[in-house]
Amino acid sequence: MINIERNLSRTKGVPLRRHKQKLKDENIDWKERWTNTEKEKAQLKSAYDSEVLKSHIEQAQIDDLERERKELLYRLSKLAGDTLTHNNSNIANLGDLYRPSILSDIYCELYDNEWTDAFQELTDHGLAEKDAVEMLLNILLMCFHKCREITWERYQTLKHIMSNIDIVHIPRNAKNLSQV
Repeated sequence: MINIERNLSRTKGVPLRRHKQKLKDENIDWKERWTNTEKEKAQLKSAYDSEVLKSHIEQAQIDDLERERKELLYRLSKLAGDTLTHNNSNIANLGDLYRPSILSDIYCELYDNEWTDAFQELTDHGLAEKDAVEMLLNILLMCFHKCREITWERYQTLKHIMSNIDIVHIPRNAKNLSQV
């Protein structure tokens, strides 16, 4: 009976040892898989971080190119506008307060309001129409000559001031005066 038990324990031990060895082998296999998975995960994270960095760099380049495109578009638009309006009085710079259409409106208003009122007053006080027109014309001419005289004096003053200024070349891409 003891022999049978010994044989039984021996036979029971063989499958258990095999099973134990099989479990050890599976454990080693799973550890290798886990290690490989961790390595792959680290590689993927590194690749992801690299792609994110690349994406940020490309976005910065896109932003720079967009800013440059807008600046070039503005410069082109300004150049086209300047070229279009240069020596062409039919196309007006809408930002100019003294463009021809505004000046004509001012003179028209002057004639409609001030000239008519002054003319009416002069004729009501007994002045002939021709004399009233001549008097108003003389007043207008005196105003014109005075304005031209003041303009000439200011032009000469400005010309004198500008001739005494030393012009320093500042590069277009200088961000501040310390780069000059």
